[in-house]
Amino acid sequence: MKIAVVCADGIGDALILHTASAQLKERGFEVVTFTNHRFPKGWQGYSFADQKEVELLGGFDAIFLEHDNTPKARYIRATFPQVYSLFGAYVESKHGPLREGLDWVCDRNLTLLDNVMLAVERFFGGSPTKDNGLKVAPHLTYRRFPKRVVLHTTSGDVEKNWPEAKFRQLALLLEKGGFEPVFLGRLPTLDDVAELLYESGFFIGNDSGPGHLASCLGIPTLTLNAIRLWHPGWGPGLVVPPPKLLSRHWKTLLQPKKVWAQFQNLVKSFHKGDPP
Repeated sequence: MKIAVVCADGIGDALILHTASAQLKERGFEVVTFTNHRFPKGWQGYSFADQKEVELLGGFDAIFLEHDNTPKARYIRATFPQVYSLFGAYVESKHGPLREGLDWVCDRNLTLLDNVMLAVERFFGGSPTKDNGLKVAPHLTYRRFPKRVVLHTTSGDVEKNWPEAKFRQLALLLEKGGFEPVFLGRLPTLDDVAELLYESGFFIGNDSGPGHLASCLGIPTLTLNAIRLWHPGWGPGLVVPPPKLLSRHWKTLLQPKKVWAQFQNLVKSFHKGDPP
């Protein structure tokens, strides 16, 4: 049976939906993953197609779709007969009636990764794991630089971005605490990003693709202002939640000292071996 896995646009989405790809491949399916992101060193053996090539989907027996409310997702769901849809949020007036045995509405008290695992189990049986097939190059050493903290100041949504000036204040607190902050700039490929992250001690950033990649590689992560659904779901991690009141002003209200304090909790938790 030939199945297409269609990811939403983000790096994190590609990492998470590759969990479905890996589990379906384990079950004997011929899998092609539709994504704009490539990890050629880590995912050799997978087949890829560009997101825009939706006309290719007619050649598949089934489609596993991350429904991201784009025209492309709506077109796929309306056009092809055997579409398993994963909804991050579902509104009947917007998406139409749920299809028994084909639709999964995410439990927003769980991570998206956990929801994907549950959806694969419901639709295809078996006992899925969090393995997405990403393998690390053998010349790399896990957390080779344990004091190095990668800071990532951007994301796909500017509203989710904590001000860079506050990240720089946080970097000073990290230095005073004996850590080595490094700002993640634009690296040539995702492989380069993965290599930097894998040999670093920790990651702090907004809800973004590099945070999910760090988590997937087992690097302890601290994520700012993310709801549970978008928490990185692999390695150890904590979140700095927004203030309970006036949350739309979280960028102003969230201070570097609070992030530093939660980072210290992450460090203690990681060294004790506590679950995230």
